[in-house]
Amino acid sequence: MESEARRIQFVVERDGLEAACAWVKRTVEIYRRAIVSSNSHAYRADYRPSFEAAIKEFKEWLKNQCV
Repeated sequence: MESEARRIQFVVERDGLEAACAWVKRTVEIYRRAIVSSNSHAYRADYRPSFEAAIKEFKEWLKNQCV
């Protein structure tokens, strides 16, 4: 999984900052559920670190951009 910055910027430009904040929050929750679900490929050892890194990046972005 590549850096999430481009995806976030796309949403900001297309829908605005408020919508991007909501999208990032939803995505964090989806990813969190995915990494603990054995039915998800995000649960697998070879994918989980990428999802965890994305969650960390999303949370940092939220902290800096969304109040």
